[in-house]
Amino acid sequence: MNATGAPQVGHHHFLDALRGLASLWVVFNHTEQYLPNSLDRIPAAIREPLIMHGNGGVPVFFVLSGFVIAHSLRHTVMDGPGFGNFMTRRLVRLSPPYYAAVVFALVVNFVSTVAKSETFDPPSVLEAIAHVLYLPDLLNMPMVNGVHWTLYVEVQFYLLYGLLLWGLARVPDRSWHRHWIALTVLAAASLVPPLFALREGRENWFGPYVHAFVFGVLIQWTRSKRLPPVVLGAFTAGLGFAWALHQDRVAGAGFVAGLIVLATTGPRGARGLLEQGPFQFLGRISFSLYLVHSPVMGAVSWLGGKVLGVSMAAELATMAAAIVASIVVSAVFYRLFEQPALEWSRRLRRRTPATGDVAVAT
Repeated sequence: MNATGAPQVGHHHFLDALRGLASLWVVFNHTEQYLPNSLDRIPAAIREPLIMHGNGGVPVFFVLSGFVIAHSLRHTVMDGPGFGNFMTRRLVRLSPPYYAAVVFALVVNFVSTVAKSETFDPPSVLEAIAHVLYLPDLLNMPMVNGVHWTLYVEVQFYLLYGLLLWGLARVPDRSWHRHWIALTVLAAASLVPPLFALREGRENWFGPYVHAFVFGVLIQWTRSKRLPPVVLGAFTAGLGFAWALHQDRVAGAGFVAGLIVLATTGPRGARGLLEQGPFQFLGRISFSLYLVHSPVMGAVSWLGGKVLGVSMAAELATMAAAIVASIVVSAVFYRLFEQPALEWSRRLRRRTPATGDVAVAT
């Protein structure tokens, strides 16, 4: 940390690059469905960690979000207007690129159905409203882009954490210890799903994944000396035990991501390869890459199959082209939709006097 209590620039650069790599990992995971004739012929040393386990990028997103959101709100007094400002800024940051990505997916789907002589089935009015409100998955409605389920879970995390801070803001200053006690209770509750293997497949609500978000929050609270280190240590041990007990990829990826964030956000931080230009570029466009890669990959895969056929070489060449196309389209999306949304959200930042963090015994 620097003298103001904020992470040095390099620390954020490292985490940005880590988010970019996690996004690319998810992209590789989704190549599985487009490699029917060649997946089993890819060497296991490449196929397993890069493709089959690529869904591990999701809990990495969640851990990073927990840390970054907790850091951004470390001086915020979360009263009613503060909560409204926080959620408004989050939605302004997310919604323009998200809505554009939904429209983009619909256009690609429509063109695809015309090319394949199939019937285009647009969302109903209720389904469209649910997409606007980030609710289709929670309401068990069809999603325009199934990849977006993690974004819907993220918004649930934001609501949960904002409401937690709002409740803590009502606790008298003399009872400051109740703050970390409340967070400790939340941390313990978040470990229940991984410890007892309560997640069944891909869930559509935050409960089975909240441990990853909480891990990031705990790291930030410990770094800012608002939480006794023993709480973070006990949580880390509990999540590691859950991973060892059930061999769950989500718990494992969250555990490893948390350790990386813990190791790279201390006084010395991290320097080196991930701060170079290509990784920073990937970090910048990571949200857009997450939003649009699925329809891009589907379109390129179909075109590649028509032009190159279905041999192993053709499938691998098509997937390489699909990944490159996804990155290019993501860069365009970043410039057109995400970059303006970032600027708009910054302009809405609530101006409140900074309040000192409450130090706890170490």
